[in-house]
Amino acid sequence: MSEANKGGGGGGGRRDLLLLSTALVTRSQTDLLNKYLKKSQENKAKNDKERLDSYNKRNYRDYFGLLEGGLRQKKDLSESEKGILEWLDANK
Repeated sequence: MSEANKGGGGGGGRRDLLLLSTALVTRSQTDLLNKYLKKSQENKAKNDKERLDSYNKRNYRDYFGLLEGGLRQKKDLSESEKGILEWLDANK
């Protein structure tokens, strides 16, 4: 039997090495993806709040700004009107 045939067909060693390296790369990628997934889940609440705040700033500033002039002159404000003025002051 020749040296080439001892490993199960000549390319067995290379094939096994390729399979092993593929498994290691796949495992490494899986670990990396799991790390990113865990980090993403940990930051989900913070990221959701940032997205909502950004959405509100873009979409409500103009509307609340229209109300602002009348509200600043008004004496008795409701809780929502006070909230609108506070929001405008915080988001200018």
